[in-house]
Amino acid sequence: MTGDDVLEYLRRPDAVVAFDTNTIFGSGGQKDPGAALIACVNRINTLRATPIRKVVPAVVYHEKLRQMRQMLGARFIPSLPEGFLDSKKIEVESFDKPHAERTAERLGRLYPNQGEWRAFKKRRCLECVGLHPGTETAGDGSACGATIDWLIASQADANGYLLVTNDAGPEFVDVARRTSLDIANAAARQLLDEVTAA
Repeated sequence: MTGDDVLEYLRRPDAVVAFDTNTIFGSGGQKDPGAALIACVNRINTLRATPIRKVVPAVVYHEKLRQMRQMLGARFIPSLPEGFLDSKKIEVESFDKPHAERTAERLGRLYPNQGEWRAFKKRRCLECVGLHPGTETAGDGSACGATIDWLIASQADANGYLLVTNDAGPEFVDVARRTSLDIANAAARQLLDEVTAA
């Protein structure tokens, strides 16, 4: 989406911003662009009648909890991420039946048969380890995994949310409302100027 598209969406009374892991859980400091976007939206919400909802898919929350547990080990305290979400007024949203259906529909449309799906997974696995996607290897891709990004993208798409992500992988390519953190930040600042002047 362009900056104008994002601004127009944020103006809606039913606007919902969904965050991908790479756009919400940064260092948490003043220069963290994710923190800046959250703070800007929270300021907007104090000035208008209908707040912009902020959500993280449960799959994103899982990813952050895993990262924190690995980084902190025995020092991990579950109240830390919970406190962050509460203080920033961010909801964790469950992955449910409509999201599973949307994920399956997208994958079925993009990869209409099992052979195409396996070939895609094999190419992605090769790319992830730095090999050319056409590298000759044994196997047809059936043992290769798929990223959780399919779930994150499909959940936001099924709900009609604005997905803020810095990931440009194939999992996100056909998501109707998708933008980068920089574009979302610029649009939110512009909206804040509008509601402040009103």
